[in-house]
Amino acid sequence: MEAKPDSSGSNGIDDIEKLAAAIQQQAFEAIQKSKASILDLEDQLLRRILGTIPLIKDAQNLTADQLRESVTKLWESFTIADLLDATTDAKDPTANPEMTMDAHVRQGSQLCDDEEEFRRMRKAYQRLAFAKFIEVDPAYVDEQDIPVVGVASSGGGYRAMIGLTGYLKGMQESGALDCVTYLAGVSGSCWGLSLFNSVLTNGDADKMIEVLKKRVTTHFASVPKVYALASASTMNAKNILQGIGQRYLQQHTVSLVDLFGMLIGTKLFTTIDKTSGEQLLEKSDMKLTSQAKFSQDGSHPMPIYCVVHQNLEKLLEEEQSLDTDEMDKAHIIAKINELIFSTPLNTSGTDYMWFEFTPYEIGSSEVDAWVPTWSFGRPFDHGVSTVRLPEQRLDVLLGVFGSAFTATVVHFYREIRGLLPTTSVNILDDTIERYQSSLATFYPISPAMYPNPFHHLDAALGTRPRPSFVTESKNLYLMDAGMDNNIPFHCYLGRRDVDVILAFDLSADISTAPHLSRAEGYVKRHGIEGWPENVRWPNKKDDLDEWIEPYGLGTCTVFPTTATTSRLKQDRHQPIEEMMNEEWVVQEKKHLTLLYYPFIVNHRFDPEFDPQTADFCATWNFVYKPEQVDRVVNLAKANWDDNVDKVRAALYAAWQRKRLLRLQQETLAAVEDPF
Repeated sequence: MEAKPDSSGSNGIDDIEKLAAAIQQQAFEAIQKSKASILDLEDQLLRRILGTIPLIKDAQNLTADQLRESVTKLWESFTIADLLDATTDAKDPTANPEMTMDAHVRQGSQLCDDEEEFRRMRKAYQRLAFAKFIEVDPAYVDEQDIPVVGVASSGGGYRAMIGLTGYLKGMQESGALDCVTYLAGVSGSCWGLSLFNSVLTNGDADKMIEVLKKRVTTHFASVPKVYALASASTMNAKNILQGIGQRYLQQHTVSLVDLFGMLIGTKLFTTIDKTSGEQLLEKSDMKLTSQAKFSQDGSHPMPIYCVVHQNLEKLLEEEQSLDTDEMDKAHIIAKINELIFSTPLNTSGTDYMWFEFTPYEIGSSEVDAWVPTWSFGRPFDHGVSTVRLPEQRLDVLLGVFGSAFTATVVHFYREIRGLLPTTSVNILDDTIERYQSSLATFYPISPAMYPNPFHHLDAALGTRPRPSFVTESKNLYLMDAGMDNNIPFHCYLGRRDVDVILAFDLSADISTAPHLSRAEGYVKRHGIEGWPENVRWPNKKDDLDEWIEPYGLGTCTVFPTTATTSRLKQDRHQPIEEMMNEEWVVQEKKHLTLLYYPFIVNHRFDPEFDPQTADFCATWNFVYKPEQVDRVVNLAKANWDDNVDKVRAALYAAWQRKRLLRLQQETLAAVEDPF
């Protein structure tokens, strides 16, 4: 970093230089730790095998080396004045009006006022569009009866981001998107949602496709690209620095997740200026709260970004306290193993707690506690923020949303299992099974750490107890929600009263991962009614009569609610039109229909392209050619177009059910009180 005179005087320069050096050192330490972490695995056989698989070894070394070179070049392009300017701006209440306010925890299971107002506005906006989509006279559509529809889009890196774009394009062109209330994402789909809800696209899928074709042709850690962007303007340099500098001032550390978010943000959120080249978006457009402007009038669905927290306080704090200079390697590995084995694995998935990020609030329905989005990142105590800090930048949050590289060894192995030779798979399967409980809680790269806004909240809300590891911990350890379930069903199973879920599964381990069964387990643990029965991938041996080649399911499967007849439960491929009868419609108040879209080969569209096996669709691939973007987008759109009548029928059935229930209730009320 080049030191330049500060026109405002020399005060603060020494502190800024120390800050600059500290941030750079923290960044390099985070990168170096990520390279060495695979060597700390307990099992020697597993270590040898993983270490000899080029995909894993090269990815770790390449990514770490690229990051280090990018950060070095990036840092060389900054001046002391840039960092001073960025730090000053972060403390400016004019640029950050939230710094004039204290934040308070809102407790309860109800939605916040802003989201309730959004829902009211959305239904008013939807009425005519909904009537057109389900092909009924608008005069018959009352806003009260319009079903709440939520999209749940999975993780899967760039594959998920680009695939979601194809589904969005199909929904827009068919008119279905105007019938959707929420768009929820995990990991790579969060990156897609953030682009969709930005000034770059203004919620237009075609614009999003064009943006992606320009952004994903080079690696996010490409040294020349990162350097050129930082050097293009002082505003670029300041905007890049703000997120990292803010995180360091907040936590006195910079993590690999922070660096990843910074680089993903600089890759995706740039505009092209004819005179000055690529320019990062204005700071005001890089706040999650700024996305409210796209949906608050009801004209667009509301985005929901999902992550999970795991109780890693003891594991991470003790592991990070190990001093490699004072302890020999064998002792360090032994200590880490001790910590790993002391953290039991809960195979039901309940060791993860889901958190939602929306333009309005951040929190968890599992503790019924929420804070304003602009306040996330501040320390809290007993429900009140103790320090006034600016809102977290979106680019840093993107690193948290998509931090799949912080996955445990088991999750990482599941992701790349299909790309390995059969001989390696056979040996690794046995090893993973043997050390399941330890490897499933070992994180080669630490998750993102944030101050816990629920620190010292009451141990219970009413009669409902809260986990002590949340109320008693100063920090949250947030990571990619795919660690628990790669499809964000959780945000729709409860307080939002969703009637129809459109699940876009863009995962790599599509037919073997427990996404569907884990959602069912969550439903049973929380006593949620209306979840469809038998939501699973078929087994070829036991379900041969239902099997669809090559994976067992087609490009869209309708799973009706438990309210349907037993005959419908048994035949998952029955045309949904046959479900639409009044006896079924009014059977239960709780009713949820799931339409499941696995991102698999479509033989009608292109029998030669299967994203489950195509090399360029690997989760860890961060470079797509324009024609590859088109191929992924067009497959997703084709999968949508082929099944749009199923969606129309499902929404019609949900609307009819709600309408008939309302009319029945109004009739009963009139009979009981005729005056």
